[in-house]
Amino acid sequence: MQRRLVIKKWVVFTGGLFLFALGCCCMTKANLGLAPVPSVSWVVSYITHLSYGTVHLGLNCFFILIQLAFLGWKFDKTLLLQIPLSLLLSVFLDLIMPFMFILDFLTANLAGRILIFALSVVIMGIGIGLQALPRVTLLPVDNLARIVAARIGKSLGTAKIIIDCSSVALSAAISLLFLGRLEGIQIGTVAAAFLTGNVVRQFMKAAAPVINGALSPEQQ
Repeated sequence: MQRRLVIKKWVVFTGGLFLFALGCCCMTKANLGLAPVPSVSWVVSYITHLSYGTVHLGLNCFFILIQLAFLGWKFDKTLLLQIPLSLLLSVFLDLIMPFMFILDFLTANLAGRILIFALSVVIMGIGIGLQALPRVTLLPVDNLARIVAARIGKSLGTAKIIIDCSSVALSAAISLLFLGRLEGIQIGTVAAAFLTGNVVRQFMKAAAPVINGALSPEQQ
């Protein structure tokens, strides 16, 4: 019974991870700016010609190192689990990106790009919600936000804002330094930061009773 419950939780989490990757990839086609953290991976990928997934894996490893620094370089099992999950997310990104040509017919005008962006935000939000509901683990950036919040004595929301702002600043600095212009940062970057959180809250409010019920020990 316990094994079935664990498997079901990981299936939900993995589904959320896939949807998050799908949303990130779709957002690149809207050309209206990416969400704060993915924008770092995108601009580095654009400059180096490495795959989006490869760069995002490197970024997640960087987040793990920052967590280690905050924890006094004490490596625990929580951080260890983040490595294969980061790899899986990167695999999803690189598997999905080649299929994004499917959205090309919508990119010819602004209305189509806005539609892609809106769908991306919804998909990402649902993906994040599905990762959170099983309560199995956190991705590096989310666990970093938790650690930062505890360290500075502020709310988790404040810590996430700090990380988002830092990510945008880093993306902008890299873009201006290597390209002489901004790449991957537009009005959509700000919109994604605010709208995705709202989608997550609304999705979890609607889906939590169903998913938590399905994942409860009594249902096994």
